[in-house]
Amino acid sequence: MNNKQLKIRFQTFSRLGLIPDALKIEKRENELREEYEKIIELGNSNEIKRFEDLKTFIESPEFKIRKKEINFQKYSDTKEYQKEQRFKKLSASKAIKNYLKLKDSEKLAQLNELLESGKLQQFIKLEDFFKSPDFKEFKKNLKKEKKGTKFGETQEYKDLQEYKRLKKSPEIKKARKLHDSKEYELYTETKNSEALKEYYELYDYINSDEFKKFKKQLTSKNKFKYSQEYQDLQEYKRLKKSENIKWYYKRKDSEDFDFFRKWERTFYDDFQDNKIDKSKWLTMPYWGKVLLKDSYVQTDDNHFFTNGNNLEINGNILNVITKREDIKGKVWHPKFGFYLRQFQYSSGIINTGESFRQKYGLFRAKVRIEKVYPFKHAFWLNSERISPEVDVFSFMKKSTKTVSLISYWGELSGKNTAYYDKTDIKGPDFSSGYYIFSLEWYKDELIWKINDMTVRSQKKGIPDIPMYMILNSGLQTDAEDSDLPSRMLIDWVEVYQEK
Repeated sequence: MNNKQLKIRFQTFSRLGLIPDALKIEKRENELREEYEKIIELGNSNEIKRFEDLKTFIESPEFKIRKKEINFQKYSDTKEYQKEQRFKKLSASKAIKNYLKLKDSEKLAQLNELLESGKLQQFIKLEDFFKSPDFKEFKKNLKKEKKGTKFGETQEYKDLQEYKRLKKSPEIKKARKLHDSKEYELYTETKNSEALKEYYELYDYINSDEFKKFKKQLTSKNKFKYSQEYQDLQEYKRLKKSENIKWYYKRKDSEDFDFFRKWERTFYDDFQDNKIDKSKWLTMPYWGKVLLKDSYVQTDDNHFFTNGNNLEINGNILNVITKREDIKGKVWHPKFGFYLRQFQYSSGIINTGESFRQKYGLFRAKVRIEKVYPFKHAFWLNSERISPEVDVFSFMKKSTKTVSLISYWGELSGKNTAYYDKTDIKGPDFSSGYYIFSLEWYKDELIWKINDMTVRSQKKGIPDIPMYMILNSGLQTDAEDSDLPSRMLIDWVEVYQEK
């Protein structure tokens, strides 16, 4: 569709009242942006990652093979079964059975108590002495002594009495019997054995929930039901029914989000702080800041740009105000340079000359104009040089229903090397409400849109250097006092680049 056809189409839609409403476009975009951000968030979530991992696994041939393997698996073929058999063998061994029988018995407790107190050791020592030849020899030698010490006066006699007392003790009798038994001998041999250590390790394993679960699974008719794979399958089914996941897969590939897939926002200001963000905007011409640290205008301007005094933010809307004001300011003349001049009018300008420039992309602003000629309002792109320049919109005609879309390229100082292309679009009354003006700048084409409707395209003179944004108002000639002040209202400005 050529530019003439685009103009006719836009004008026809305008007469029929079919141009999309800016507020509805904005509302729909915000809703889709929220949805898209939710899709991105969900796409990066553990929930989606887990679902997709499960889906990949469960739909794979490996899962089907694994399911068959589980159902055909025999408990008797497993290492767990071998461990259970080993445990049973150890449990039935004489040494382990004897150890388990004795370890918590009362008689062993009594023996250990006597051993710990030293009484049993004392009794055994005394018994060994009094049953020994040494004791008999001691008594024999004691009798041979004519005037020697009597036996009743010796320490040996005292020890003998203690031995007899201990010998009558039921505890000593029981403990000595156990101490000298094969049962206790086997117990002590087993106590620190590798077999007992293995028995206890197997005992803990056989009685663990892990083993019980495994054995229950492998001895069940439906082995798969007790497997981890079955649990994964149930989790997959549950996640598949999740409202979040159903919504995600229903919406994630929708064409509704093509805009957000294509474009990435690189600049945005909606004036929510109710003050000019100086990190984004200069409030004087860029070259005025660079060369003069002050504002200036061109010789054909009938107003002077103040440094922010004609900019107001009301209700998060930036007002660029043109008003009557006696003010002196600098003017640039190509031949005479800068000089001071008296003005009767002042106006405002904002630009991103210091903060933001971009080559190619989507440049948009939501704007409403109050009045036109002799006022002019513009949203345009410029660079370090005078040319190239692209006007996203320029209101300079006498009708509020006409907007100019202009592109300049080449050397503007040369007679045969300076070019421009201009299209005047007639449409609705642009002072009746807000409109979204857009420029899509590609390597080989410029496309102008109003409320998402394409109104002009150009494939020649395409800029190929980074450019910055300028929005300003002003006067082309004197204005009636009844028409002052005049405003251009800016809701937001944004820029995107292709991903």
